[in-house]
Amino acid sequence: MSSEKAGSADTSDREERIRQRAYKLWEEAGRPEGTAQEHWERAAQDLDREDGAIHREGIAGEKPGVKSKPTPASEKTPSERS
Repeated sequence: MSSEKAGSADTSDREERIRQRAYKLWEEAGRPEGTAQEHWERAAQDLDREDGAIHREGIAGEKPGVKSKPTPASEKTPSERS
């Protein structure tokens, strides 16, 4: 897949996530008329914040919020024990 196609897929996935979140926000607000842009912008901001937190926590290759335990010495290879 070319980077152009990958970028397009990322964009359409992001838009779909925003669409779903905005719809949920709209429903939770009682389905008011004329608030589509407001809900879209809030959904985009919420997802940007969530994605940023996931990225910051996952930089070390760990799942967000999951702390890895150190490998016991008995399970390490000889080169790792040094």
